[in-house]
Amino acid sequence: MVLTLWATISAVDSDWLIWVCDEAADGTRDILTKGWLRGSHRALDLERSLPYRLWHPHTRKAGGEVEAGRPTEYLIEVLPTSNLFRTGHRLRLEVASCDPIPLLGRWANRGRLLASTNTVHEGRDHPSRLLVPVVPR
Repeated sequence: MVLTLWATISAVDSDWLIWVCDEAADGTRDILTKGWLRGSHRALDLERSLPYRLWHPHTRKAGGEVEAGRPTEYLIEVLPTSNLFRTGHRLRLEVASCDPIPLLGRWANRGRLLASTNTVHEGRDHPSRLLVPVVPR
């Protein structure tokens, strides 16, 4: 799976954490898989990447600063998984910039201590979307 996320941040960088869940009719959910990407590591190696399997070099040379206040495209690989959704269940996508820390009862970005207001965009000009493979019955 690959999430194409268009977003604006107010800081110089941000982490993106993605959870794909199986949500039951009562709103409870089971996490199926996750993905993550630091904004400044969004560069792709196009020769090694596939539409469903991205290759981020994660090098200083390939990295790029994020321009605060400018809509930016982030391509985030979500780890492979498989699931059969039962009747009444649906796919749920959660997007955050920090990890939940249940023991502390709050969210924290343990990797970067940057305050940021992050806005996810959608629509024709900024088409955020999740590429999900489907196996027919």
